[in-house]
Amino acid sequence: MADHVADVKSSIPYPLRVFSAVSPRGFYGYVILCAAGCGLLSASAGHSYSIGVFTDSFIADLHLSRGLVSTIWMNTLVLSALYVNVVGRAADRFGAATVVRAAVLPYAASLCVIASASGPVSLSAGYVLVRMLGPETIDFACRLCVSMWWVRRRGFAVGILNALGALMVALPSITAPAVEVFGWRHTLIGMGVGMGSGAALASTLLLDSPEKHGLTPDGDGAAGVECEALERKDGAHEEEAADAEADLQPDSEREPEVTCAEAARSPIFWLIQLQVLVVCVPWQGLNFHMASVIAESWPESSGQGVVGYVYLPLAAASFVAAVVYGNVIDRLSRRTKPLALVPPLLFMAAALFLFSRVRAKWQVALCGASVGAFSGMSNCVNSVLPAALFGRTELGAIQASTYVTAQLASAAGAVVLGISKDALGSFRPFFHLLIALQLGLAAILVLHTVGVAAAPRLAAVRPKIECVSLV
Repeated sequence: MADHVADVKSSIPYPLRVFSAVSPRGFYGYVILCAAGCGLLSASAGHSYSIGVFTDSFIADLHLSRGLVSTIWMNTLVLSALYVNVVGRAADRFGAATVVRAAVLPYAASLCVIASASGPVSLSAGYVLVRMLGPETIDFACRLCVSMWWVRRRGFAVGILNALGALMVALPSITAPAVEVFGWRHTLIGMGVGMGSGAALASTLLLDSPEKHGLTPDGDGAAGVECEALERKDGAHEEEAADAEADLQPDSEREPEVTCAEAARSPIFWLIQLQVLVVCVPWQGLNFHMASVIAESWPESSGQGVVGYVYLPLAAASFVAAVVYGNVIDRLSRRTKPLALVPPLLFMAAALFLFSRVRAKWQVALCGASVGAFSGMSNCVNSVLPAALFGRTELGAIQASTYVTAQLASAAGAVVLGISKDALGSFRPFFHLLIALQLGLAAILVLHTVGVAAAPRLAAVRPKIECVSLV
């Protein structure tokens, strides 16, 4: 019996054993949250704001045109968006933490591939690898880990991650001076070493879903007690193990257990996709054409000169919204959680209206604050809502479907907005169309959610069927 207990103890991950010894009544989810934050920072090299620091260096040293470099990056975004489905399925099958561990070394190597680029082909390979392995694998899987460990307070945890993400845009303030001092190739190699090390540290602390380790989400049982229950569960006394497992079950409402195929048959799944589509197209279009949009509405301005008045209030509003809105979502019941999709729509509609009529610097700042509030809220909603409505059974695949929609809409945003300007001679008609779509979708979401909340609760034996049919 002593040998059996020793074998069970050895099966408990070392970070969990250390944490349980140091804080027997603590919740390992806080370690997961810190590790995921480290993973997000480490994976940020694949974002546009990070890789964009090196664009002029690529153009000058590799003798490439700006249009070619931009086209390579756009193709990278499309390919990497389609790849996220593979990551989601892999996370569901093998565990999100396992996916992060598998991506660490290739991700660090991908930055070295860009550092050694000599032409468009090698640059394309580096772009694709760093984007796929960074934001689309490590970042995605870290966020998924947090969603697996936090259920009732998922909005709180995701809000902290998104607030950290809002601060990551400051990374170019470090890498840009490094390029001036050390050159772009050495800077990229240094980023590969530093960010690879950070991702490796995160992967060491991350664990798959708490149930795999005899734990429960949200800290409903203490780590030390749960580890003991795991040892008892794997022992010879099955009745005692069952009692221990029952003691760890939370008293809250049971989570839905919905597969990706079942989720795709529910109206709210497609309403989420539509909401993502109608906000991501203008969001990325505004980022790309910001100076031109301001110059059209305010011809007396310098356009490019006042763009700076957008991003400081944008970053501040995004940070605040990310922290606050996650807690707001936590307070909504599962049936009313789709209402969380409405405020981001309204803030984006307000931003488009303001951008089409801006006449002063304070109005430009107000536009930035409105877009920032949208960004912080939208990131929280996209991370929390799928897990809240459909559970964690195939959360990777469900979350990936929303992510693919967002990425494809973002990749098309600049092109669609540019074509509308060329065809109609102004941004305003397309802005008005988007505002009408956003307000119409907001009304549909309110009516749908109110109808679901008012419907009599089914006395269902299978909660996942209730979730799919009603929500």
